[in-house]
Amino acid sequence: MGRDKRVKIEERDGYEALPAYLPPPERRGLVLIDPPFEEGSSTRKLDFERMARVARKSVKRWPQGTYIFWRPIKDIAAVEEFDGELATILIEEGGVAPDKVMLADQWVRKIGEGPLSAAGVVIANPPFGLADHLRAALPWLTNLMAQGPGAGWRIDAPSSES
Repeated sequence: MGRDKRVKIEERDGYEALPAYLPPPERRGLVLIDPPFEEGSSTRKLDFERMARVARKSVKRWPQGTYIFWRPIKDIAAVEEFDGELATILIEEGGVAPDKVMLADQWVRKIGEGPLSAAGVVIANPPFGLADHLRAALPWLTNLMAQGPGAGWRIDAPSSES
């Protein structure tokens, strides 16, 4: 990617830099937010809070952009709280249509057993048909990656995406 003129690589805090780069000149693109989520509940809480703050700033500047917010699923209650807060930010503050917010999660064994067993994404403005493609791919991937009983997946997308 380093030689592609459309790609710019910088060494700086992405949370601070992102809003300054939006919207891109092409008016289309993808923003992937993949925080470190270091061990420790207070650090994870901080990562969720930072993602929510950057979402709030970014979606106001570029509401039609495609955003993918990656999150581990270690504490189901914390993830559900984040997902709800993020959906509120995207829809009520950013103007993203409710039918343009989806979740896709996968777990390789029962959630919470052992090291990271589950992760997923919240996607704002997914490309048309993405939910259908994920519904076709995730059963196969889950079977391939299963590390024990309880492996599974879910897609939470409005019916208009189906």
